[in-house]
Amino acid sequence: MGHRHQRAHLRQAREAAAAPPHHWQRAESLWGEDPKRFPKMVPRILLPDPSALEEAPGRPFQGLTFLSLFRGVGNPAKCWKDLGGIAFLFDLSDSTGNDLSKHSAWNTVERNLKLFHVVGIDLPCNTWSRARRAPWWSRMPKPLRSTQGFIMGLPGLSATDFAKVKQANVMFLRAVRLIKRCLKSNIAGYLEYSANSMLWDTPQIQRLLTDSRVHLCVTDMCMYGTAWRKPTKLLLWNVSPSEFLRCRGHGKCQRTGKAHLQLSGISGKKFLTEQAQVYSRQFSHVDADF
Repeated sequence: MGHRHQRAHLRQAREAAAAPPHHWQRAESLWGEDPKRFPKMVPRILLPDPSALEEAPGRPFQGLTFLSLFRGVGNPAKCWKDLGGIAFLFDLSDSTGNDLSKHSAWNTVERNLKLFHVVGIDLPCNTWSRARRAPWWSRMPKPLRSTQGFIMGLPGLSATDFAKVKQANVMFLRAVRLIKRCLKSNIAGYLEYSANSMLWDTPQIQRLLTDSRVHLCVTDMCMYGTAWRKPTKLLLWNVSPSEFLRCRGHGKCQRTGKAHLQLSGISGKKFLTEQAQVYSRQFSHVDADF
């Protein structure tokens, strides 16, 4: 995310970690010695292979810690580990204690924020999507928000849809609060979301973008190995932004020369938009490379 000689905050973090404890001890200092540090939460901790570090010492992120929120498969965290760092991943798929629709979980994360050098936030896309456009009588996903005065939820929603919007609002507003705390503590990070999402139209995001330390970048996932284009935006903070790849093909993918897979409808038992939420490993390596 920018040329390395420009990345002041991560360079400072590397210098601070130049002579860290052994990486196993570092993980223990974050978790093992004090299980009360993250009460009820269960992190997926990814540690670099000791033999790999011995064979190739001085890896880019050796001694640095990455906090990943919501990223179920964890490809960015895996890539961070591959580059010598330690990744802590919190996702609901691992434990109900990791439910970030609850304020208590966010409070725990905030209390321990300074343990990490980089934060990655990958909010669920289920309520903010413009792809929810079915009429009210349809069984397909219907709009839950509108940029015309109802960005935080439409009036007259069913009890089920209202609960979904309320949960999504909690996660979004707490993510914004966490970003502000990162800015205050000089911690770098990113928030990733579909480029067409209504989330980018919220006043909270627009206010963040008035800060000179915050940048918005756009990329197309097809340029990183996927069959779908999926334009994606990344809100970056405390790092110098780089230019991500964009697809310049006319009617076809620039990388493959084939038509893009359209993210509409259902494949198997999942909506295609849901399947496309998983990062490719190729993009994850680029995403991790601050």
